Amino acid sequence: MLDDTDLYGLNACYHIVLSEQWQRRCDVKDKRIPSVIFHRAIKRIRLILLNFFS
Repeated sequence: MLDDTDLYGLNACYHIVLSEQWQRRCDVKDKRIPSVIFHRAIKRIRLILLNFFS
């Protein structure tokens, strides 16, 4: 089951992704970087969810 630390990690991960995207939105040259961060975050979230459902 998800405990508070998992939920906190999930939230932190999500907020990091959002803030990164907003920071980079002005900087069109660095389009690749937020997508890397985003995919890394998605992997982490999926891992947490897999642990939750298994």
